[in-house]
Amino acid sequence: SSCEEQATETPAEEEEGASPRDYFPAHAGDRWRMKGGDSLAITTVTESGTAVFFGSDRTSAERYRVTDNEVLLVDPNDRPIARWLERPMSIGHQWSYTLGDSECDARYATIEQSAEVAGLTFEHCVEVRRQCRYPAGKPFPEATRELREETWCPYVGRVREVVRFDPPPSIEGVEAEHVQEVAYYRVEGAPAPPLPETFDCSAFLLMEGDVQAACGPRMRELERSDAGGCTARYGSPDGEITVLARRFDRDATDPDVDQILAQPASEIRVEGDLRIVDAAELPEDDPRPSPTGGIGLREGHHAIAVVASPACGVDQLRRLARLLRSVVRQ
Repeated sequence: SSCEEQATETPAEEEEGASPRDYFPAHAGDRWRMKGGDSLAITTVTESGTAVFFGSDRTSAERYRVTDNEVLLVDPNDRPIARWLERPMSIGHQWSYTLGDSECDARYATIEQSAEVAGLTFEHCVEVRRQCRYPAGKPFPEATRELREETWCPYVGRVREVVRFDPPPSIEGVEAEHVQEVAYYRVEGAPAPPLPETFDCSAFLLMEGDVQAACGPRMRELERSDAGGCTARYGSPDGEITVLARRFDRDATDPDVDQILAQPASEIRVEGDLRIVDAAELPEDDPRPSPTGGIGLREGHHAIAVVASPACGVDQLRRLARLLRSVVRQ
């Protein structure tokens, strides 16, 4: 009947317009490098669908629940803390929330704007203007407003943020104004940014948290080098791991992988699309260090090898391999 047709059409009409989900990527492995060098990555997506973010400038994770209607900052038990984005994404739409001791409100100041990000032009971006009012006490000695101007673009997320405090804080290390912009990214489903002319660690967005997720929470970055590509070394009391990534002007080959694994082909076994070197176990009374194991893989023009002590075994390195592919995949 006509009544039934209207009932089926109404939800579709209500769903027209931009969705917060399109502006907040939430895939495991998504990552962004900011101008200035800080990086942000989604290290995992939980069974409940919560995206867990770690940043090189942060000491703890942030968790977000993303739906077609809203983006929620949540606690480790998935309880909502704050609403980051909300539908409808139209000029003037505003919302409020409480974050700790602060009262916050946000609104869409502009929509349908363009933005330059990592060598690409994005259309249909929106600007969110957000302010939080902190009472005198903690973290600021006097009542303070935090003002944010955020630019969000579809498929790639928040690409620029300006943070100001009024009055300027007297806390050491907290700037009165701070600007953060995306310089490079690897995001599933987003247009791939142009490859940098020179491949180095700034284009190979591997983070300490990635290695910790595979090899244990005590792993810490020891050093990294841009010589010939990117070489990053990590260590814990249990051993070390070295990741080597190289880019060629052609598709990488298995011999390219073997060369950076630094092992003869006779010592390498093939397992699907991975090249594996098994770590040998020496007798306990043997004074020599146990030979290291490793994995190698190729993805497009890139060859990657991971050399690790027995403290990070092949099973653990397999998990890391999946992430390493996504970091360089075009």
